[in-house]
Amino acid sequence: MKLLFALFVVFSINQSNLWAQVDTSTKNINSKKDTNTPIKLDTLPFEKVYLGKSKITFNETIHDFGKVKLNHPVTCIFIFTNTGNEDIAITEVQRSCGCTIPDWNQDPVIKGNTGKISVVYNSANMGEFSKSISVKFSNGDMEFLTIKGTVESIASDPATPLHTPNH
Repeated sequence: MKLLFALFVVFSINQSNLWAQVDTSTKNINSKKDTNTPIKLDTLPFEKVYLGKSKITFNETIHDFGKVKLNHPVTCIFIFTNTGNEDIAITEVQRSCGCTIPDWNQDPVIKGNTGKISVVYNSANMGEFSKSISVKFSNGDMEFLTIKGTVESIASDPATPLHTPNH
């Protein structure tokens, strides 16, 4: 019993020392905290990254061909303007389907000038279609373009002409 009592006393002393250490370390951390010191933020990297960044403005990002004739590829041209402060170039164009063929110039577009992306759709399948093209620029910007329409074998409404190739 004396041994059990001695172990209890030793254990209690160690526990109180442990709590004292925790309290002491917490007090030391809190005492070092100075809430009156202003925090200085350096905004130069933010301005350097974002203020000189190019901007791209498209004339349209969705082109609706309407009705197109079966097995007669159609083309649309997406025109964009560099409205930013630096030259930009198209670095990558990805299509959602092999039936869509994009073409573009890889030369940089100077501030204030325009560039274009030509997209051909192979109208080999009947029915509605909606295809997307993602365009990545040299400044890291990305734009998503869409072409859509309905492929028909003949015009169902004579007042609504079918699109023909290169229109």
